[in-house]
Amino acid sequence: MSLPTIKSFNVSGPCNPAEHYLSPVLSCPTGVKEMIEGNYYFTLHAPRQSGKTTFLKALTNNINSLGEMYALYCSLEVCQGVTDVE
Repeated sequence: MSLPTIKSFNVSGPCNPAEHYLSPVLSCPTGVKEMIEGNYYFTLHAPRQSGKTTFLKALTNNINSLGEMYALYCSLEVCQGVTDVE
């Protein structure tokens, strides 16, 4: 018998719904789904530790679960120190 996972508040990095408490990010009235369905680009800009990555990962999972489109999450954060473009 496995013990249930005790959830905690995450204060660093992306949230994992199985491990962390989090608000329902996809129910926020941001209009992102309408922009995607209308083939528009959008920019997500917010302060550090405000849930941007968690939102994008949840949105990616939601889009992929519907089976109508395929979303890909990609982070370029590891490239921020690259100075040589070649």
